Amino acid sequence: MIKDYVGNKVIYKDNLICYFFDYTELDNVIDAVKKEKQKKLNKYGIENYKKWMDIQSESDLYTRFNEMEGVA
Repeated sequence: MIKDYVGNKVIYKDNLICYFFDYTELDNVIDAVKKEKQKKLNKYGIENYKKWMDIQSESDLYTRFNEMEGVA
């Protein structure tokens, strides 16, 4: 989420599909996260999904989303 974001809503960067929302679109963010989770649950099943999430929580990909450029 980026305040007053204007630009492409979806881009492909660093082998990831990135979705951008501004602060007024919080409901859309929540819906997108829920849909993505359900899609993965349907594809992998709950046990494999949980294992995958545990593995991903240790990865660089997971931790880099906690960092924001220009924010101290």
